[in-house]
Amino acid sequence: EALDQAGRWLGRGVATIIDILSPSVVVLGGGLGNVTRRLIGPAREVIAGIDRYRYRTEVEIRPSDLGEFAGAHGAALQVRD
Repeated sequence: EALDQAGRWLGRGVATIIDILSPSVVVLGGGLGNVTRRLIGPAREVIAGIDRYRYRTEVEIRPSDLGEFAGAHGAALQVRD
């Protein structure tokens, strides 16, 4: 139940990001590991329940393939560039 509620709150946050940035993909990841996968379902349900997003089915919400190393990977790319 706690993870479902956290996923719903995450969905509200992602909805705000969709409003502001209009992304085609939202990638969730970081130090939460496999918990992120558990949060995505409830987050998608919240977003689908908001009337103004019903036409936005093209926004993909998925977990990061980099997992807990996403930050380190991004930092390494910044140093390289």
